[in-house]
Amino acid sequence: MLSRARQSRAFSPADLSPALWLEADARHTLFTEVAGSTTPNDTETVGRWADKSMNSFDLAAIADDTTRPTWVANSGVPYVNVDGSNDLLTRAAGLGLLGNFSVFLAMRGNPATNRVLFGEADSAGGATRFDVIKSNNTTATTGDMLARNAASTIWFAAGSVSAPLAFDNTDKVYGVVGDASQFMPYINKVAQTPAAYTASGTNTTSRTNLGLVYTNAVVGAQFAARVYAIVAVKKVLMSSDINALVTYLGTKMGLSL
Repeated sequence: MLSRARQSRAFSPADLSPALWLEADARHTLFTEVAGSTTPNDTETVGRWADKSMNSFDLAAIADDTTRPTWVANSGVPYVNVDGSNDLLTRAAGLGLLGNFSVFLAMRGNPATNRVLFGEADSAGGATRFDVIKSNNTTATTGDMLARNAASTIWFAAGSVSAPLAFDNTDKVYGVVGDASQFMPYINKVAQTPAAYTASGTNTTSRTNLGLVYTNAVVGAQFAARVYAIVAVKKVLMSSDINALVTYLGTKMGLSL
């Protein structure tokens, strides 16, 4: 249940104490170059996307080159576009989502099999991976996940969760909530098919990626998508919080959800 204070004012992701909070309509948080000094105009590059969570968990390009995404004004409903070729924003630190977490994106995903839009990896090039927002290996429009430890042991295999029509070139809020025993995907406010898992071995992540899988070099799985906003929280959100967050993120796409 929402607190009285929350009921008396508009919801903000800040209420959830997010670990990461990115919004494409907050133009002052986007910069054309990695150093972060110039805000982009329509269709210009994004070299840095500053975190609004107060944790300073900014994501940045690996260089001021063609691997930078673009910011698109989109008639007042702006988004960051990752092209599915080589666009990447990354940080050499893990969010530490393995365990209790909730990650929700306002997005439009282009259907393609086995692509990873958002996840964590090992910045030293090791085997640890946690693909949080991922398409299925055989059905391009279906949301999926993958998790494996440092010994390459897969303890959550692709194909275990199912979120049909997560990536069908339409705007929606897609998210995943996980605890110590299962992952539950959501499309807008509707829970999809969850899957149980058992963690094993060492699975510490040290890199966070948006656009593709990157360790100390490009691994692949490039995802083409519009990203309007991202909110990542290191706890399991209650249904009331999920509903409030999805409604809020819907407004970032001009939708009433």
